[in-house]
Amino acid sequence: MFVAGSLVKWMRDLVGLVETAADTEALARSVTDNGGVYFLPALTGLGAPHWRPDATGVITGLRLGTSRAHIVRAAMESLAHQCHDLMRAFAGDGAAWKSLRIDGGMSVNDWIAQDLADMLGLIVERPADVETTALGAAMLASVGAGLFPSLDQALAMRSHYVRFAPAMAECDRRRRLGGWERLLACSRH
Repeated sequence: MFVAGSLVKWMRDLVGLVETAADTEALARSVTDNGGVYFLPALTGLGAPHWRPDATGVITGLRLGTSRAHIVRAAMESLAHQCHDLMRAFAGDGAAWKSLRIDGGMSVNDWIAQDLADMLGLIVERPADVETTALGAAMLASVGAGLFPSLDQALAMRSHYVRFAPAMAECDRRRRLGGWERLLACSRH
């Protein structure tokens, strides 16, 4: 995906939809659904598995009752939709996902983690320490400094995982994915 964390920065810094990245979780939770709004975050083209560098961002389904929360929620939902597309592509290549582990700054948003679980129909796991790049460097350094005799033993430095299980009704999942597919189809024309 070309746009994920940068989508939140765009909403915050260039459009003013949120003041902080943390606002996205509260706004997404403040409405019961996306209100029919779908967001294609192709702000720098559309990445895997679509590979459309010429694609541009699209927001559809705006109505008089559409609020800022609906737009922010639709933007956040687009992340799970894109992951679903990737999951289907992997399965088509014979590498079906059994679960998904997430990390990094955006993963601290419980709403996003749960939405991923719901849309993928998979367990999503997030480490208690989401900065796994720094943890990996610390593990390697600990082996190099002799604190652990091997990388396998340095794995003891890992934190436990928080698990998010799918909880969305299948009809709601199909409705959302159908709206996403219609948006993708429209954006091709």
